[in-house]
Amino acid sequence: MTGKRMSRRKNLMNGRGMHILLPAVLSLIVTAGMLQAAASEKIQGFSADKVVFDEQGVETHRARIYRTPEMFRTDMHIRGDRDKVTVIFRNDKKLIWIYHQAKRIYVEGPLDTDTWEKVSGNTSGASEVIVLGREKVSGYHCIKRKRIRSVHMPGRTVRSEYIEWFSEKLDAVVRHTSGKGRSAVELQNIREGRPTMDYFRLPGGYRKVGNDLGQLMTAITATGDSHDSRAPSKPYTGFKHPVPSRGQALQKPGAEQPYGDRRYQP
Repeated sequence: MTGKRMSRRKNLMNGRGMHILLPAVLSLIVTAGMLQAAASEKIQGFSADKVVFDEQGVETHRARIYRTPEMFRTDMHIRGDRDKVTVIFRNDKKLIWIYHQAKRIYVEGPLDTDTWEKVSGNTSGASEVIVLGREKVSGYHCIKRKRIRSVHMPGRTVRSEYIEWFSEKLDAVVRHTSGKGRSAVELQNIREGRPTMDYFRLPGGYRKVGNDLGQLMTAITATGDSHDSRAPSKPYTGFKHPVPSRGQALQKPGAEQPYGDRRYQP
């Protein structure tokens, strides 16, 4: 195999590795329609806590997000609450950075249009919308509406529905629930104003360990636990976060929760 063909194959594998593993990151960052691409000059950016609740209203995950029309950042925990990572989507540069704060390592991959639209929530025209009324959520007057989405597959069509509360001022969905109320996602502690560019830059002094999430996880576990370098290394087995399986509660209310035990009030 020639050097040119080997180089081309390596590039394809790097790109494919990022896109195979990226859905695991996206599942922790966004829910369909969680954020809408900015369409007006009213709000040029904001930051907020993105909080996930299970079907019993118990908080299962919390991440801080930062948003501008062309950039998105989230600070979150993986493998339970053992590792803190930051994910930055730069649509202006068509790049994704994922870095581990304690170990000062990162991976870099390409950002395509489809991935950016999932992150930014630019899904207009992709579903049927039914307006249900107006309600106030997290201090913002919102339009409550139902979205019905159809995905066409060979031989069948899969339909799903969810309820969202959309703030015209933020141009964002402030709350989102599944159609059957199994889970909810809500923006809390919202701070209006464009975050500074420091939030969307890769910090200096970080070492690149690859081009996909798997390489980052391998590097994280290679030297043991993030908080104890003497701990034995553990193989990468994917994201571990306290989200219950379908139809099951995370824990009984009142039990110790990794992110607290706050109740969701619809």
